[in-house]
Amino acid sequence: MVVVQNAIKHSGDVGEYVRESKLLERERESRETVGGSRRSLGFRQSSLLSDQDSGESDKLAEMKQDVKIAKFGSIIPISGSNFVHEVSQASSDVWVVVVLYKDGYPECGVLMQCVKELATVYPATKFVQILSTDCIPNYPDCNLPTVLV
Repeated sequence: MVVVQNAIKHSGDVGEYVRESKLLERERESRETVGGSRRSLGFRQSSLLSDQDSGESDKLAEMKQDVKIAKFGSIIPISGSNFVHEVSQASSDVWVVVVLYKDGYPECGVLMQCVKELATVYPATKFVQILSTDCIPNYPDCNLPTVLV
């Protein structure tokens, strides 16, 4: 009540008095127990606490979604026998990047370093590497490295 009286003295605003009295009334009505303890909270504290809880639950839901999306994060080496399973039959909501390479070609090594970095930046995208001749028999070496999306 002292807060309300001081608010009227300093501001002279009757609307302020009404707002403060409504706030005090809500504060009295919103006494509650938290976490099984008998500690009572005022209206302002309880609303702040519920805002904090909702913020934490939003962040938790976002983190769970990120974990669900982030399945890969590295380059997966595959062979010709599991190409269809890993690439053609991949989930429709996942992008697949295929790198055709051959050992001993410096261009392939440079591209593989770049793709490794991309795989860590985009963990929701599936990056796979396969020897060019395992993927496509008689694939010309002059076309290496090749990226298929």
